[in-house]
Amino acid sequence: MKSKKNLIYIHGFSANKLDHPMLAKAVKKAGYKFYTFDLPGHGSLKDLYDIEDITFDFLVKYVIEQIKKLNLPSFVIMGHSMGGGLTSVLAGEKAFGNKLKGIILEAPHNKRVINRSFSSIKNTITLIKEEMTRKLLKPKLTHYFKDMSEQKEEYSSLLINILNFSSLNRIQNGIDKIDVPTLLLLGEKDIYIPLTDTYENYMSNVDDLEVHIIHNAAHCVSVDQPNLFYKYFTQFLKSFDKNGQITD
Repeated sequence: MKSKKNLIYIHGFSANKLDHPMLAKAVKKAGYKFYTFDLPGHGSLKDLYDIEDITFDFLVKYVIEQIKKLNLPSFVIMGHSMGGGLTSVLAGEKAFGNKLKGIILEAPHNKRVINRSFSSIKNTITLIKEEMTRKLLKPKLTHYFKDMSEQKEEYSSLLINILNFSSLNRIQNGIDKIDVPTLLLLGEKDIYIPLTDTYENYMSNVDDLEVHIIHNAAHCVSVDQPNLFYKYFTQFLKSFDKNGQITD
């Protein structure tokens, strides 16, 4: 008989299934079994798909197929960045019925990435300048954005696909319909996901929500502040045992 305590991890844009090195150990320590896979065009599947052909809708379909293949009786899904956007859609669209018991979102991709408030833009520019100073980069913002675009150039078409209004609207519709326990972890210094707007977006639309803003953490909270990240992560998983929501 398969365990009912399972966690599935969905990685982010231009990353891979191994980008959270401490995750598998933390999942096992919490008494759960760990599952993950590379998304098309990433990691071990990087050369098997043309990035130009990958759309957000295709990724959603692919993730659903991979999770259904696992044939698990129940599970929690964790998604980082783009994976967080995918996870929000899976939860909101109820792709797995009552098998999905909860979700963990680390700096999730959402519609507010585009619809930034003026305060978020100012905050982002400030954080970028801090990052430039810390790494002793060239002083102009244009140089910073040029360096960033060159690092992600091979994924540029996918970036456009996940930032189009169709994709963002699907994510937002998913967020609006999330009805499972949700843990949201945000980095105070994240330059990709607007902190205040993302916080307000999920707070306004998700009823059963636990939020933690992690100081001195950027886009990869689990890497920048692993102790705090895995503290909240483990507490969230163990809460299902206390509430009798997942029992083997």
